[in-house]
Amino acid sequence: MLNSMKSGLLLLLLSACGSDGGSGSSQTDPESTDTDVAQGNTCSPRDTPITRIADVIALINELPKPLSLDCLIASLRHPLEVQATASRISAQPAISREQPRIFLQSEGLFLSVVPGDNLLEFGETWQETLSIKGELAFPIEEALSDNAPFVQIGPIFNQTQTRCGGPCHTPTVEHSKMGGVSVFASQIVRPNPEFRVPLEELKAAWNNCTTLDEAACQLYKAMFDAAEPVSFEFNEDLPFF
Repeated sequence: MLNSMKSGLLLLLLSACGSDGGSGSSQTDPESTDTDVAQGNTCSPRDTPITRIADVIALINELPKPLSLDCLIASLRHPLEVQATASRISAQPAISREQPRIFLQSEGLFLSVVPGDNLLEFGETWQETLSIKGELAFPIEEALSDNAPFVQIGPIFNQTQTRCGGPCHTPTVEHSKMGGVSVFASQIVRPNPEFRVPLEELKAAWNNCTTLDEAACQLYKAMFDAAEPVSFEFNEDLPFF
């Protein structure tokens, strides 16, 4: 009798350890990744709108570290508004049509990424034709200061020439200083329509992303898994590069 009670108790404990509160299965989700595990599955869309560079920094500081670029993109409000270009004429060039430069629009804020690359670029609309430029490299290992996106931008060569300015984004002006770091704004330009990668091609790359490297695949999953993105259009009066 005592042995029978012990056996029953052991089975009960084993069942409890294997339960996930639903089906009772202890199998690992085949879609989960090491990043998901390390970041506690917190890479999910927020309802809070991201409309300024400062909003992105606040979100980055809220998320667990180390923070990957795909986790940040997955944590933005979805569906994402996107436009992609295969142009390589940029400080952030496309790698190929399957790994293009992808712009994400959120009201007056533009982010850009390239699947398989670790850079996030910012453009926050300041005036009708000028935007404040910023840049961050991932992964992010610790909380960021408010001026972190502007440290690598410039000035270079002279006091008004920046890495994001160059011949593509003239004129460049100093917008302000933040913690001793100059914040620059420059001409907003749109991608050359000749090199546009339509949303259907991005969707195809997502569906076949196992043919790409792991970092590119994870970024596509971050963009598409929560909700299919929608296309947006730049102002046609803006110059293109």
